[in-house]
Amino acid sequence: MLTEIIFKEILNNIKSPKFSITFVLSFILIELSIFSGIQRYETSQKEYARIQEFNRSMLESKGSWGEVLLTGLRVMRKPEPLSIFNVGLDGVIGKSATISRYGNTKIVDSYWSLHPVFALFGDIDITMIVLTIFSFFALLFSYDAISGEKERGTLKLILSNPVSRDKLILGKIIGGYITLVGVLIIPVAFGCLYLFIFPGISLSKYEILKLFILILSFFLYLLVFFAIGVAVSTFSKNSAISFLYFMVIWISFVIIIPRLSVKIATIIHRPPVIEKLYTEQELLLKEFKNNLQNAIQKRFDEYIASRKSLRDRNWAQKIMNEEREKSEKELSKKFDNLIENYYNKEMELIKTSSILAKFSPTSTLSLMANEITGTGINIKENFIKSLNDYKNKVLNFIRNEIKKNPRLGSSGLSTSISISENNGVIDASAKARFPSFELNLNNMPEFVFFKKSNNIIFKNSIVNFAILILYFILFFTVAFVKFLKYDVR
Repeated sequence: MLTEIIFKEILNNIKSPKFSITFVLSFILIELSIFSGIQRYETSQKEYARIQEFNRSMLESKGSWGEVLLTGLRVMRKPEPLSIFNVGLDGVIGKSATISRYGNTKIVDSYWSLHPVFALFGDIDITMIVLTIFSFFALLFSYDAISGEKERGTLKLILSNPVSRDKLILGKIIGGYITLVGVLIIPVAFGCLYLFIFPGISLSKYEILKLFILILSFFLYLLVFFAIGVAVSTFSKNSAISFLYFMVIWISFVIIIPRLSVKIATIIHRPPVIEKLYTEQELLLKEFKNNLQNAIQKRFDEYIASRKSLRDRNWAQKIMNEEREKSEKELSKKFDNLIENYYNKEMELIKTSSILAKFSPTSTLSLMANEITGTGINIKENFIKSLNDYKNKVLNFIRNEIKKNPRLGSSGLSTSISISENNGVIDASAKARFPSFELNLNNMPEFVFFKKSNNIIFKNSIVNFAILILYFILFFTVAFVKFLKYDVR
């Protein structure tokens, strides 16, 4: 009997106009979103390749490491292929930054800042479509599952036959959900085939596994909303009231709770101000320059007063390099402490808002999708940490190169100093010149973007799956219990 109810529900749904309309809309939206994602990914790949080539040509054109530090190195995080399916925060947070010896490392050039039209009207991806449009479709297929049958007078007729209520509601949920999955799975399957058509897209085995988990989470999310729709239909005797209930619940889960969780979190934890961080860094930098200048001058005076050998023409450059290296290490530690304090405060805000957002299945799936696709809320923090780590590696590498040849530490127009001593009087002459040395780029450090380990991502995905399953069990239980007491008259 259960099988007959399931097949009958599937057949009735397929014959209805809403199935044809939702299938056509779904196919168009999903294919457009994946094409848009592929185009966005290919654009980011080209920008990444251009920056890599620019850095290489820039380094080859410089005559000293000091000149490199003065100009700075431009760094860009590598595009995430799974961002095709979920833009997340990838479009909002900058993709590149310039690393120099001094100054703040600021992230710039987000996709939306480079292409403002998407910031104005918004971009689409398959995750956004599932979160909003497909959740609406799920409720649309289920909000009148019981109340609609009662209105048409068929519910009393069905139950007059040897059909138990538990089998009837179970058959309606399974049959209706299979129909909804059919609307989604065909366009998604076609969309995934495009990944193998475009030559610039290559997924690792872990990325393929993540994509599978993401799609599986889509189906589980829709099952939750389908159960909500059936539960709603058991609380009313006519479909109009059920539709009203359905709209209130959909707006609450999809729009209100995700935004309200952030507002509550900002009340509990005051958001850190990035301008304050930059101001503190600027003050440290100003202090550093003053202290460095005084330390170098003191060493110069001590050297000349000591009457050491004046034949070493690089003594001044050696002193400057030694004092600069010592001062830069101290400055780097202070910068790291400021950044760590800033992001510790930001992480408190993020954790609180994420916990509160779990009261909505929409937020749960959104956070899960962002983490799986590498476009989540930790992008900025990880990028800043990666940039600081890379900056320290580059500075250490350059310091070692300058130790081998102190003249490589000069930047731009440098001065060649000639000193002689005659009857106790020190004479000095200077000649201005631009440095011109061939730099050794073979061991130059490469930028590595810190990511969450796959093990952590998979563990968090299990937790989010469990939350979605609990949501389904809750609303299924409500629908089941309520229908057992439902008045069919």
